[in-house]
Amino acid sequence: MKGFDIVSGAAGTFAYYEPNMGIAITKGGSVTTDETRTFRNADFRGRSDYALWGDNNLLPFEVFQEIEESSLLDPIINKKTDMLTSGGLMYGHIDIAEDGLSKVMKPLILSEIEDFKDQVESDRHIKEKTIDFYTFKNTCDELTIDVGRRVTGIYSNDMSEVRLALQNRTGPRKGMIDKVYISADWRDMYMEENAEIVDAVDPYFDVTAQIKAGRSFKYVIPDRLQNRGRKYYQRNNIENLKKSGWLGIHKSIPLWKDAIMTDKVSMSIHVEVSENYWNRKYPKFGTLSESEQKSIEKKEVDGFLNFFKKKQGGVFMSKFKQVGKDEYSDWKITYLGSDKQFGEGAYIEDDVQSGYVITRGMEIMPVLMGVTPGQGGMGAGSGSDIRMAHNAHILGCKADQRTILRPYYYASALNGWNEKYGGKNKRLHWWFENFFIATLDHGRDTKKNNSES
Repeated sequence: MKGFDIVSGAAGTFAYYEPNMGIAITKGGSVTTDETRTFRNADFRGRSDYALWGDNNLLPFEVFQEIEESSLLDPIINKKTDMLTSGGLMYGHIDIAEDGLSKVMKPLILSEIEDFKDQVESDRHIKEKTIDFYTFKNTCDELTIDVGRRVTGIYSNDMSEVRLALQNRTGPRKGMIDKVYISADWRDMYMEENAEIVDAVDPYFDVTAQIKAGRSFKYVIPDRLQNRGRKYYQRNNIENLKKSGWLGIHKSIPLWKDAIMTDKVSMSIHVEVSENYWNRKYPKFGTLSESEQKSIEKKEVDGFLNFFKKKQGGVFMSKFKQVGKDEYSDWKITYLGSDKQFGEGAYIEDDVQSGYVITRGMEIMPVLMGVTPGQGGMGAGSGSDIRMAHNAHILGCKADQRTILRPYYYASALNGWNEKYGGKNKRLHWWFENFFIATLDHGRDTKKNNSES
């Protein structure tokens, strides 16, 4: 049987297999490169103008790398985006229903507003903003203003290009963030001349009044929740999943499936090495060359295997450490049992379990992504399950809808549409037309709904 030596994978991972002992060893790694370019960390010493996003200011690109290496994250983000927005952008009046218990949305079609929607490419803006929202939980709309302080354009900045200025330390706007730095060059080297510096409004206080009182003709709205100790960038679901370890588990399964199918690997023991282990034992590990890192890794693996050979029949113990509620180990050893566990269906249960956790962690019901535990992990759930999950998801997206559509409310106020088209309530409302899946006894498979409970 053919074995393989230390094989380097994406983002600093490696895999090692010892066929005579039936031991497999893997290591996860941090993202420092992608397939097309090398990240060069800027020299941030003395920097005092903007807030880093992540320890090395490259967190958005690390998130992109996780998405590219996952078979689930991109489909989940696209699914949530489509479910929220695919019904189309609507506007009109909101009235109280006859029962007095709900609100009824009455849509309008007005040439002035239809022309504005075409002018700002509203479908494109909404899709791009929603993808950023479900990826980062941060968005940055850009509004262009004419001399009459009317909105003429709405644009969603790619969040990977956005860095927020530091809070004002003095003056009447103390504590406010009134500038945003926008650049496509964060992965290479921050250079001030490459960044566009745009005035920002405070999303927590009367945005339309701020724009009316301002003198600029372009404003950005850095919209995010400022809680859990995060003033600048809200933590996103992908960061949480990565820290939990479930993304690493889900990504490692194809690696081992490929090894099993290609080399007919027969494993009885799987050893996983913590990424933190290398940096703790070798403080300069991250700064070493690839060949030097590989040499250290091979030395550690050989040392472990020699130890294990001497301890056949004995007990091997790994030391666990506790940090808060997160438990982890430097070396995690799993006994896999007989070779029968690694036939054609190997890792199916693990793949489904990790997929189940990831979809829940991305705030979507697993059945909507065809992930349902049980029966060997196969099957996408019943039609009834899918219908109820779909409808429940749509009903739960009202808050997301309001976040995405805020700039259109600002445009209504600044462009005079509330007074002109707002009806008796003097307010124009915006929403996404939602479609709910109905049961067959209603005579059709789907029905649209323009009401709020």
